[in-house]
This record gives sequence, structure tokens and C-alpha cells, in this order.
Amino acid sequence: MHLRLEIDIPQEVKETIYSALADLRKDYPYIQWVGKNEYKLELFRFGDTYPKEFLNKKIQDATFDSPSFSLFSHKLKLTIKSNVMIYLSFYENKELKEIVRNIKSQLSINDELSFYPDIVVARYRIPAKQQYLLIKKKCMNTIIDSEFRITQLTLYNSVNEGELVTYQKEATYPLL
Repeated sequence: MHLRLEIDIPQEVKETIYSALADLRKDYPYIQWVGKNEYKLELFRFGDTYPKEFLNKKIQDATFDSPSFSLFSHKLKLTIKSNVMIYLSFYENKELKEIVRNIKSQLSINDELSFYPDIVVARYRIPAKQQYLLIKKKCMNTIIDSEFRITQLTLYNSVNEGELVTYQKEATYPLL
């Protein structure tokens, strides 16, 4: 069992993001672009660390009085680690930060890492410096204007079926 807590992204927002990336996809067809139906905003990746029933109770306790809220897209960003990740970042949101803090508290997760919501839209091997700078400049000039309301969180279980990974919805947690 590989459990993860996510925010479901509405289909019309996925379409907006995908459309805004059309020129980049055309200019860089060799980059591994994430399909629009695979866009996800992951809050936690629990893996198989906690039993599902225990995790379900802790998330319910952490979110029982949390209000719904809106997220607003910010800009495309790039990071380099073992490869290049291109992602759409969202403006910080105090309600979301509070939910993440409450879940960490319920699960006794003692890290000081800040949470910044984002959606991975592409992955690529580490390019030459000149190419990286050009991709970065084009990403910075790409405007993605999206906003959506979050009224629930969803717990998924990712199941490996050979080379195919499927996601099964395990629970939803409504927000006020």
C-alpha cells in the first residue's frame, strides 16, 4: 500500500494549465511532459508507513474544522536535483499551511520543512547550462492564470500493476 494525500484538481484547471504549456511542449518535445490527467497536488506521501485506519483517523482529526479555500497559480519554476523538474507553483495559503501543520502534529512528524503547493508538469535529464537557462527563461515568460476552490482532500492508494500505476481513492476529507 502506498498512501498519499492530495488535492484533486478540477478538469477545467487541468485544461487551462495544459493549454498554457502548448508552446513549451512544441519547443521542447524531448522533455517528458506530464499528461494533463496526471496533474496532482500532493500534500503528503505516506507510503506504507501508517496503517490506513490509523491514518484515516488522524487526517479526520486534523481537518475536522478546516475551512475550504482557494489556490491561485503563481509561476512556472525549475529545480535541479538528479534531473530537472518543471512545476507550476501556487501562492502560499494560510489555510493550507495550517492543514499541513495539523496533519504533521497529529502524526508527530517533527520536520521544519515549509510546504509550498505545486504541480509537476515536466521532467528532463540535466541539460547543458545554456539550454537550461533558455528553458528557464521561457518558463518564466509563460503565464498560467488559474484559480480553484478546494473543498476536500483525498487519500489515494497507488497500486503497481506491472508497469502501470493506478490510483484508488481510499477516503475524502471535506473542508468547511
